[in-house]
Amino acid sequence: MYHLFSDTQVFEDEHVCAIGLVKTIPHPTAGDIKVVGPAVLFSEGGNLVRLPPPLLGQHTEEVLKSIAGYSDNNIRSLRKAQVIN
Repeated sequence: MYHLFSDTQVFEDEHVCAIGLVKTIPHPTAGDIKVVGPAVLFSEGGNLVRLPPPLLGQHTEEVLKSIAGYSDNNIRSLRKAQVIN
């Protein structure tokens, strides 16, 4: 049987707080947000929370160009057709 916990219960859990699993970082539109950091820390790994989650569509153009090989004209056409924003 599983027990479901709310976000608040998880973020305020004694063990979670003791190991510093939850990090607060600035988000460009939401202000300060809480995120779950890496569960395992290595002595020299630099295993840190560095960036907030991306905004919707933040990397769309970069991915379409660098991975899918789309041209600027292809991307403009997709925007015009409201396939991407």
